[in-house]
Amino acid sequence: MARSSASPSWSRLPIEPEAERVRPDAGGFADALRPRATAMLPRGAGRTYGDSAANSRGTLIETESLDRILSFDPGSGRIVLEAGVTLAEIHRRTLPSGWVVPCCPGTAAVTVGGMIAHDVHGKNHHATGTIGLHVRSLRLLRPEGEVTCSAAAAPELFRATIGGLGLTGLVEQAELQLQRVPGALVDVTRERHASLGEAVGALDELGPDEHGYAWVDGYSVDGDRCRAVTFRARPVAGEDPGRGRPLAGPLAALGGLVPASLFRPATVRAFNRAYQLGAAPWARRRRLRTSLRAFLFPQDDAHASNRVYGRRGVHGHHSLVPGLDAARAVLSGIRRFGPLVLVIKRFGDHPAPGMLSFTGPGLSIATGFCNEGERTLSRLAELDELVLSRGGRLYPAKDARMPAAAFARSFPEARAFAAHVDPAFTSNFWRRVRPVT
Repeated sequence: MARSSASPSWSRLPIEPEAERVRPDAGGFADALRPRATAMLPRGAGRTYGDSAANSRGTLIETESLDRILSFDPGSGRIVLEAGVTLAEIHRRTLPSGWVVPCCPGTAAVTVGGMIAHDVHGKNHHATGTIGLHVRSLRLLRPEGEVTCSAAAAPELFRATIGGLGLTGLVEQAELQLQRVPGALVDVTRERHASLGEAVGALDELGPDEHGYAWVDGYSVDGDRCRAVTFRARPVAGEDPGRGRPLAGPLAALGGLVPASLFRPATVRAFNRAYQLGAAPWARRRRLRTSLRAFLFPQDDAHASNRVYGRRGVHGHHSLVPGLDAARAVLSGIRRFGPLVLVIKRFGDHPAPGMLSFTGPGLSIATGFCNEGERTLSRLAELDELVLSRGGRLYPAKDARMPAAAFARSFPEARAFAAHVDPAFTSNFWRRVRPVT
């Protein structure tokens, strides 16, 4: 059983490391879950920006060796695979047959287990919902043995595991229903906007087969006025040429080459001004064709190395608010605090598959702030209140300091979820927010 040495958080925040990190062989996970002196936590690729995958002074069980695709039916799009398989590997296998994972985060470097643990959403939530809606069954390993769960078998444990942050057990295997696409290319429309209402209106027009999001210059926000660019992509027939990527997001233009000393508000402010014009330099609207991979996974260019965040790291803040008025208030707060990248997505009215599922009808607002210690924490607490007081909620996957009260206000089923947490499992996030019984 080997040991590894990855960072506790992709955002490079100063999080105390675990006491022990183990990487079992494919057949050694049952043994790895034997009783230990410290509580355990399973970990996938380590691409979370907060501390939901950190277990300071505890034990991390890495799932890298669970890397097999066990079966794939090109006729139905059903796939059975182990939890350590990455999204990139799934698409290498399934995209040539016209199938993709229905809900994709901004990087293909994540694992199946990590996507399920955070019930990830994509740029097409309005059409497909979250990954949990496409999970047919799970096989969980717990210290007392193996459990298979689904919407029909052990449904409450299934609901707790979808979005359950790895706390209900180690997901060993999953069956997913993939989504049919006509090919590996997308037709992208990039459009400049002068107001938040205009940008959100464009997202409201997304069709059932489209992906879309809005980039907003956080420093330009003044009431409804702001500089924004929307990106809408429709999959079309064709093969991925394997070269060339569009300017899918502001940091994708810079790639992983930005020195940490330049990843600061003053630099981002100047870059934003140039980027909004560069997105459609000859007209308000511009169209192009590129690969589906390039559009879905801009972070794999922009964040190929997390060294860009510097030694102190960055704090992510990802919220959901119910509508445009609430979004305007939150963006006004964000502008005052010196944001880095700011991205908005339109969420649809889909049922929440997990007890801690983040999504719901409304607007998703994702941003980040350079870590300046207590000053940043104080600002984030103000931002939390702006979100929560307007009926919104916060996303654990991007958080490393959410207090217990904010967690309880975000997730009404938190106490019901706590009953399904395995006593042998914990995380930094859970120690901070778990309900007091």
